[in-house]
Amino acid sequence: FFFQAEDGIRDHCVTGVQTCALPIYASFQHVPNHSDFPFWEYINLNLQSAMQHYGFKTNQITITAKMIVLNIGSPQSYHVAHIHGECTLSGVLWIRIPENSGKFIFHNDQTYEQCDLINHLSADTKSSNLIAPSYHYRPKEGQMVIFPPNLRHSVGSNESTEDRISIAFNIKVS
Repeated sequence: FFFQAEDGIRDHCVTGVQTCALPIYASFQHVPNHSDFPFWEYINLNLQSAMQHYGFKTNQITITAKMIVLNIGSPQSYHVAHIHGECTLSGVLWIRIPENSGKFIFHNDQTYEQCDLINHLSADTKSSNLIAPSYHYRPKEGQMVIFPPNLRHSVGSNESTEDRISIAFNIKVS
């Protein structure tokens, strides 16, 4: 799910980052009190809204943070391909995304790249049928993406001169 969070998140969160003085990777594993993380309420409200938009009965579910990480990616930083475990959904809320600061990449493990026949398809056929080894997405400030935790993903190299800031999270839905 791609979901545009409320306006003003960049200013709100960047100010919060400065005043919280959190380290480069601040991890709140198994957050016992979600209010301990400065942006949990904001993330939770947008999660509830996104889930309602896609037809979930949010009055019948409980969303629990399993992990919340503030990522500050300095120039030239990147994240290798990985998956998450022990959660229902994973997500990212982008706070500051300078131009050329790296794309968010979903990796398709079912592309059949080894099949010779696929290599002979036209680019248009591959595109219209979503036959690709990966999907490269240019994040937008204030946008949140929610995805299955077993979907392999990575972040490209930050080629800008500024820090890239995002909040990654894993949640349990029950």
